[in-house]
Amino acid sequence: MLKSFDIYNQNNIIKIIVALNLLLVGTASVLYTNRLIGRLEAREERYVQMYARTLAYVSQDDDLKQDLTFAVGLMADINANSNIPVIYINEKNVPDDYKNIDVPADLTETEKRHFLRQQVAIMRQKHTPIPVSVGQGEYGLIYFSNSKMLRQLQYFPLVQLAILAVLAILAYLAFSSSRRAEQNRVWVGLAKETAHQLGTPLSSLMAWVEIMRADADQYGEEVTDEIEKDVKRLETITARFSSIGSVPTLKDEDVAAVVFEFTDY
Repeated sequence: MLKSFDIYNQNNIIKIIVALNLLLVGTASVLYTNRLIGRLEAREERYVQMYARTLAYVSQDDDLKQDLTFAVGLMADINANSNIPVIYINEKNVPDDYKNIDVPADLTETEKRHFLRQQVAIMRQKHTPIPVSVGQGEYGLIYFSNSKMLRQLQYFPLVQLAILAVLAILAYLAFSSSRRAEQNRVWVGLAKETAHQLGTPLSSLMAWVEIMRADADQYGEEVTDEIEKDVKRLETITARFSSIGSVPTLKDEDVAAVVFEFTDY
């Protein structure tokens, strides 16, 4: 015969199972996202290589060579959906052209080149530049960085983990709240059942008090009064047990009288 499964006694096991499931989902999500990021990075690098080949092709024509902006535009036509930041550095280590770089409009030409060199330094740390030959022994380097969409996607695993952590906390709070509510209902039921069970002997005691009061010569009035006080206290206790779980009713009381009655007892 199978033993009954007590969800509350198995609380630690359930927590471990939930934690392992969340860990599994989080790990799978992070691994998949990282794999997707790697594929997107490889694709963007291929786009930059296409740009380099386009630039090399354009540079073979003397007329087109004078207008590197045409190469940038041609690259945009090849990949209309690409927003990869690209900077072309000529053989004199001077930024000659760029694409998808947010350059402040109020910069002078010197300040703009300094700004582009700063961007090149950042790009160099993340990606190896792609060399490109522009003909007649001249060469340049194409620096690039991840697109804005890819940079945002790199933070997506952290967002996923944060969401999973929030869900785990909410699940824990919901389970704990449900468990406390269930325990409270059990205690309320026990209290009301206790009050119900006390009702029968209490009624009998009240009857015995009346019998004793009717025969005061045999039992004594003082003894009967003290027993009646105890019976009334049992009535109060029973009423309190019966009221557990109900909305309390507030009423004014004379504190001095209550304290005096307590000390007198």
